[in-house]
Amino acid sequence: MQQNSYLTSLLSRYLKLMGVKFQEKELEMVLQSAPTYPSVLSIVESCNYFGLKTAAYRADSSKLKAEIPAIVHFKDETEKFVLLNKMSDDKVNYYDATIYSNIECSLNEFYNNWTGIIIISKKNKNSVQNKKKFTTNISPVWLLIAFSICCTLFYGFESAQSLTLLLYTIGLLTLKFIGLWLFIVLVRHEIGSTHSVFDEFCHKRESFDCENVTNSKDTQLFNLVPLADLGCVYFVMA
Repeated sequence: MQQNSYLTSLLSRYLKLMGVKFQEKELEMVLQSAPTYPSVLSIVESCNYFGLKTAAYRADSSKLKAEIPAIVHFKDETEKFVLLNKMSDDKVNYYDATIYSNIECSLNEFYNNWTGIIIISKKNKNSVQNKKKFTTNISPVWLLIAFSICCTLFYGFESAQSLTLLLYTIGLLTLKFIGLWLFIVLVRHEIGSTHSVFDEFCHKRESFDCENVTNSKDTQLFNLVPLADLGCVYFVMA
């Protein structure tokens, strides 16, 4: 099962592209607890669970471009699933979750490795409504953060009566803003939101993954309070 753990990361990226709200832990549980895991059917069932209308079938190359984004089955040195991002007349770009990287190859090379199996999804009304509700719920949080930043800036520059104190204030505010940015990264990852910059940062490489941070017990106070919540209290209120 360990060698198939990449499927969670792959499906997570796919759901985010489809605009689906989900929790990483729930996704992992749903996917890996499927009786057919790690088959095509387990991926289809997981996508359906999160509100997408998903199907898998064999397709020919003429219809593949119209189905992007899609999950396709590859067979080169090993068998695996990859996420198809873009296709042109001579190039293909896909995401390989086993190495956390986007790969670009020639069209011929892609067709030589593709087994013909494709998994595609369509949004339904439930998934769209969940996304709208989710966006509405988190809007006040970002307003509160923006208000706190403005207050901190105003207080910092009003209190700076000398050059030394001014430089100290600027340095302190810079560190706080970096902390706030990291806090936002962890929160967006934990609640399943997507953004190209944040997602690229969270999956920089296999040894550096936001999911490992948010799920680790070492980053929770008394195994109860998550690191992201601590960041909110410290960097916003401090």
